[in-house]
Amino acid sequence: MSQADTHLVGFLFAIVYLGEWLRSCNWRPLFRKEDLNKLIGLMLCPLGMALYMLYLYHWTGDAFAQLHVQAAWARFVENPLLVLRVCLRGKQWLQFGALTAIGGLLASVFLLKLRKPELAVYLALSILIPLAGGISGMARYLWWQPPFLYVVYVGVRGRAAAWAIYMAFAGGFPSIMSFSWFSGHYFVI
Repeated sequence: MSQADTHLVGFLFAIVYLGEWLRSCNWRPLFRKEDLNKLIGLMLCPLGMALYMLYLYHWTGDAFAQLHVQAAWARFVENPLLVLRVCLRGKQWLQFGALTAIGGLLASVFLLKLRKPELAVYLALSILIPLAGGISGMARYLWWQPPFLYVVYVGVRGRAAAWAIYMAFAGGFPSIMSFSWFSGHYFVI
């Protein structure tokens, strides 16, 4: 999973934000004072990606340098379902990454059940787009997605034992990820 994938997912948030804004305003006349704040928020969503592209252009002369370097690293866009199938047949961390992605997709289905379609679409697309570039890093990427964390919250709220297990996992997982990152293990790259 590349930085380009994560920047694209950041742009997806702008689409979800716009959908939620239009749904909350019930199609009333836009651009009232309170709606202008939401419009400014909408314009801020892709700002990070735009600034990163300006930075790349300044240093390399190519605003899409991060995308173009993927070919040099032998990373190509593939069918995300094929990537899942290959990884499920693989070993250890490939299977873990594939199961993590499947868990995230199931979480997006659960969000549909909770009547949160904007979060479901965002989560599904934010899994499928990076998955098209490969499985590496899926675990570290998915566990910090806000819609996924919302599903975890809904699952553990009101259950003290579940909170204890989740908090132990949430405390240990970043430590394992950090140690693995600095050790150069495949699943966090």
